[in-house]
Amino acid sequence: MSSFGNRFKFSPTRYEELDGETSLMTSEEQADAVNDMAHALGDDRAAAGLSRSSPNTPNKNNSLPGSLRDRYTNGGQNTENENTFIRGDNVPTSRIVGFGTSPPVGALQRGGGKSFKERAFSKLERVKRKTQEALQARKERQTHFHHEGQSGGNNVSPGSASNNEAARQMQRAIRRESVSDVVMSATSAAELLFELRACLEDSDGGGDGGGGGGEVDVSAHDMIAEMTHLCEERRARLSGLAGDEGLSETNLVLVLETIEKVNGALDSGIGGSSNAFSTSTTTIAVNGEDEDGVPLPPVNPLGVSPGNPFATPVASASSPTTPAPTTRTVAPTDVPQTPEEEEAALAAAIAASLQIEEENKQKQASSSSPPTQHHQQQQQHQKTMTSAAAGNSGAREAVEDRLESISNHSWVEKLNPDPETDVNAPNRKSRRVKSGHFVRVQPTPLKRPALIIHSKKVLEDIGLCEGDESSETFVRFFSGDSDAIPGMKTWATPYALSIMGQKHTSNCPFGTGEGYGDGRAISVGEVLNPKTNQRYELQLKGGGQTPFCRGADGRAVLRSSIREFIASEAMDALGIPTTRALSLIRSEGGDVSNRPWYSASVEKQVSKQLNEVTVDDPRLARFDASEREAIVGRVRAQKRDPDTMIQEPNAITTRVAPSFLRVGHLDLFSRRASKPDASPLQKQELEMLVRHCYFREFSEENDSWSSTAPIEDVARAVLEKSAAGIAFCVAEWLRVGFCQGNFNADNCLVAGRTMDYGPFGFLDAYDPAFAKWTGSGDHFAFAAQPQAAVANYFTLCSALSTLLKGKEAEGNVLIETFAKTIENEVTNVWAKKLGFRDDAPSSSKAAARDLYDETIQDLFYRHRADWTMFWRELSNAAPDLISRKMSAKEAFSTFLEKKAFYKSTFSEQEIEMWTKALDAWIAALRTSGENESTAGEIVSRMRLANPKYVPREYMLVEAYEAAEVGDYSVLRDVFKACCENPYDEGENSKYYGLAPEESLSKGGIAFMS
Repeated sequence: MSSFGNRFKFSPTRYEELDGETSLMTSEEQADAVNDMAHALGDDRAAAGLSRSSPNTPNKNNSLPGSLRDRYTNGGQNTENENTFIRGDNVPTSRIVGFGTSPPVGALQRGGGKSFKERAFSKLERVKRKTQEALQARKERQTHFHHEGQSGGNNVSPGSASNNEAARQMQRAIRRESVSDVVMSATSAAELLFELRACLEDSDGGGDGGGGGGEVDVSAHDMIAEMTHLCEERRARLSGLAGDEGLSETNLVLVLETIEKVNGALDSGIGGSSNAFSTSTTTIAVNGEDEDGVPLPPVNPLGVSPGNPFATPVASASSPTTPAPTTRTVAPTDVPQTPEEEEAALAAAIAASLQIEEENKQKQASSSSPPTQHHQQQQQHQKTMTSAAAGNSGAREAVEDRLESISNHSWVEKLNPDPETDVNAPNRKSRRVKSGHFVRVQPTPLKRPALIIHSKKVLEDIGLCEGDESSETFVRFFSGDSDAIPGMKTWATPYALSIMGQKHTSNCPFGTGEGYGDGRAISVGEVLNPKTNQRYELQLKGGGQTPFCRGADGRAVLRSSIREFIASEAMDALGIPTTRALSLIRSEGGDVSNRPWYSASVEKQVSKQLNEVTVDDPRLARFDASEREAIVGRVRAQKRDPDTMIQEPNAITTRVAPSFLRVGHLDLFSRRASKPDASPLQKQELEMLVRHCYFREFSEENDSWSSTAPIEDVARAVLEKSAAGIAFCVAEWLRVGFCQGNFNADNCLVAGRTMDYGPFGFLDAYDPAFAKWTGSGDHFAFAAQPQAAVANYFTLCSALSTLLKGKEAEGNVLIETFAKTIENEVTNVWAKKLGFRDDAPSSSKAAARDLYDETIQDLFYRHRADWTMFWRELSNAAPDLISRKMSAKEAFSTFLEKKAFYKSTFSEQEIEMWTKALDAWIAALRTSGENESTAGEIVSRMRLANPKYVPREYMLVEAYEAAEVGDYSVLRDVFKACCENPYDEGENSKYYGLAPEESLSKGGIAFMS
């Protein structure tokens, strides 16, 4: 097997002595200051019981986090990767994008001097001793509940309605207590298992020795086996609760989230760790380690942030609320504040789970009507409510006839169905899908659907006419009622999960990967536009449960749906390959979901603490004013996890693309076909999918080459064309300041098209480690996206390597070529943003790249430049600079200083830094052949490369908060500014400017889960 260099890495940080005498402060100095400030802030938050995620800062040595660094230098060993082709040590070196001057943040120390192992083992022993006491207390409490329920009060007869209601309330109270106990015990057991495994890893790896080992009378391995057994039992109990039809929505969300946490702990394994705990209180991670030096995992597939392993859940299911569907209501929380309270809660919960296990099994066996009947009744009810809002019958017939006449369902007609589809109908519960390319499943309709917004362009692209969107049939069909157009077919697809080149099954409830796929996305047809001969697939995001929902409700909420709709159409308007959004439809009939979010009370408390971090802090005295301001800004930008549950109305966005064929699709079928005992059918299904991939993404509609050519030629063609698409798309993300946030292989379309607008965000203040999602980590940060693209292409080549003529060697060559391709695309992006012609000499483009890498991005980060405003204002300054009507210093003062930075003042030294940088830029343009006569061309090129409007998060927040109360005017304003002509000067001056200061630090705007 050939090797082609080192692991992925970020380019080195370089601080230039721009004034020739005084250098900028070092990253270590800034890191120390940020660490000091964060330490103090962390202590305050810990005392308040607040949660904080890992900071959004790059790694200390400007490379991948520690665990990734290890993986890519240890020969590619990893226990979960079934196919070791193209191992980690073969990942190419690429300059790609540097991390600028971003400082590391040191780990906080705690624990009173005890080793991590001592604390974990001691905690386990204390919990064991308390369990017996808690068991007795539990029995006494339930006896009291039982007597209260029997008496029914003193003033009512046993058979009265009041007494029956009292009994029902008591039963509900007991049910809530049971769910709370199970959630608490499962979470605590999972956290303790994580700790014990980390301790064993520490011991085996020569960490802090056997500290604490003398206190306990059992080995670490025995303890791990004990807690593993408890976690497995808790997971089974939680799964039973999740299937209970009578479980409230609030409790269901808690149960499902806890199942993911337990899965993460069970999947962590010896020699690894899990980020499955979302309630950290004092942890700040650095170099891939937690505060005790235990390596953190390279990825976070569960969507939660690295947390304190001793933390407890922040949300309790004991008192769920039932607010109106259009309000965002905070559910009660119960956060133990001390280790003693945590241990008592764990002991009580374990005791409760032991006592009520058999009782709950009996309850589940005698639950209400069968799921199939329940779903049928629900569907009929929804259809009845929808029919009450009947529209024009003529329009209905027109839409139905038009869509049916242009339907052409290649996926379900050319590929294989899951053979177990019919026996598992209606296929709305999580199950193992062992074969087949799709499962037939119908969406679950929204109650009283209402169209909020649609894209006229997409409507025309798929072959419909303006006005069709207002018909009853359109609204019914694209809100999940597939019976509205019987001729359309509906399905969901399985795919695999690979993160940064490593195969994963930890997010699958079965531990096999057979439960992963379209969890809440349901395709509702393919159409072939007869005018353009272009094929489009229509897919509902939030369409309801599928076999791949992993126990979740399969729904999207109005907030996330508005973000998806606007982002999809904005990216298209920006000229970036993307899935499109046809329509956004909300439920006005009471369909709601519970989601974790940020409460106003905690946000107020956090804001107060942040405001206490000022530039006057004596620990910052050794820095100049600018440096102090930068440090405070970084401290205030610390991420934290949601602290409560809110109830939000459901909505469905219909997304549209030539196909939604993911790298994860090919990854899954390759895994099946590559097993030693793979069947001929499994190998055939991989080939079928590869041929269909080329047909859908890279051929003309009537081109039959992909169905007749040798499979090795088709596989090679797919890989070559995919490389070009992915490289261009990801480089364009950098151009507009977009961060996808969760760029796994399953969120990477083979053709190179942006999708999955969940954890995305657009840059405000420049930070190479920027990402909105608290679980993104450095590996999915803004500047790391090219590396993530290389990892995804690595996964794609690995999946198709067995079909290539040259097998692994040919795959390695393709990956080497891709690394160079994306490197060139990134260079082109910086050249375009700086005004260089597309046909400029390669030396000129290289000069532009060096100028950005070595000077501009460092100044961006140091002075907190706004990504969109700076580049747009630089475009405005270009004519005067190139024509010498204005000096660089005058241009900086006129166009940039007061408009493009989240920084109040600039020193003379800092202005001089920017003056030299601007002079270097103009000199590079002149060297490439530009002069006064081409000044107009330069500004035109720059304005086409640097948009004036992008959908910043604060704009999206304003849109969805207004929409929640029925006001869609803000949504339309944002759509007009960002999705119609984002490069034009336009009339939307209210959206042209710096983001509000609070949006840079407030939960739900600056970051989210």
